[in-house]
Amino acid sequence: MTVPKNVNSVQIIGIREDTTSTITGNGVYNITGNELMVNLVVTAEDGTVRVIRINVIRSKSTDASIKNVKVEGYSLTYVEGNIYSVTIPNEVNSVEIKNVSETGAIVDNIGIKSGLKVGNNDYEVTVTSQDGSNVIKYIIRVIRLADSDNTLKTPYQTSWGTSTRMIGAIIMTHGDDHGLVLPPMIAPFKVIIIPIGDVSEKLDELKNSLKENAITFKVDETNKTPGFKFAEAEVKGYPIRIELGKRDLENNHVTLVRRDTLEKIVVPFDEIVPKVKELLVIIQKDMFNRAKQRRDSMIYDAKNYDELKTLATTKDGGFIKINWCGKESCENKIKDDFGIKSRCLIEDEKVTGPCTVCGNDAVTRLYIGRQY
Repeated sequence: MTVPKNVNSVQIIGIREDTTSTITGNGVYNITGNELMVNLVVTAEDGTVRVIRINVIRSKSTDASIKNVKVEGYSLTYVEGNIYSVTIPNEVNSVEIKNVSETGAIVDNIGIKSGLKVGNNDYEVTVTSQDGSNVIKYIIRVIRLADSDNTLKTPYQTSWGTSTRMIGAIIMTHGDDHGLVLPPMIAPFKVIIIPIGDVSEKLDELKNSLKENAITFKVDETNKTPGFKFAEAEVKGYPIRIELGKRDLENNHVTLVRRDTLEKIVVPFDEIVPKVKELLVIIQKDMFNRAKQRRDSMIYDAKNYDELKTLATTKDGGFIKINWCGKESCENKIKDDFGIKSRCLIEDEKVTGPCTVCGNDAVTRLYIGRQY
């Protein structure tokens, strides 16, 4: 006979059809495992003995819940999904993950976990139900505290916006009316080669030289006109364009074009790679300096609110440096009056006077500017 998995005991009663016979074995039996075997002995009046064997089977559990898992000495706290955590003091560097199943579930990856680092320590455990029908993976996150007072601290952090906004900043800072202008250090391809006419032999030689010197490049071998290829290369922003023309090669020279200045430079074929290396360094430096000079030329200083008003209403873009008392009310006034927000504290400059907004004592210097 089969009983539900939550049944822990059964009562067995033998019913006699012959009132002259006797039955032994009746009673209440505890099911300690998943199966119970009970023998009922029936003795007839003439002494004949018959043994009736009763097999009691308890159905297997389908439970694969987190309650089958325990971190010794700590209570699991739900985080999200299948993640549960415990928090331990800094002086503790090991815990024991245990199987505490009362239903026969199997839990893997249990035992003592030592050498815990400060912060999150994630351990994946798999709980398999007794009947094998449910298999669930859990993450046990052991958080070892870092501070001496054994409390969680919120770290100081910031986002540098290394995403699409940085791509936008590159385009806005360096781009021109022809298209992208990519700094050599971040350009995936430093050089675009545009062959003009049948120059396959010299093209292969140039490609091998660039590869040997770890200079990334692309070759435009489409059937478009040279002029179209030049314009397309400028749109895409390759730092250097190499115009590999048959007529120029007959005179043993080629033309290099800087994307940042569109300057054309004629060099002997054998000097292409050294010149490209030199130009990549120069272009990177020149682009940085031009961008820095433009930025610095658009940083203004307002000593009082009248100067701030003039700068905020007449200058197109840029940053304004002010003295600030640290009060949110002054920030809000600037935002309400001019649509300008605080951008960054200037920690390496000393306060030069009272707060530009309210006139009270200033505590720091501050960059303000329009957010785009």
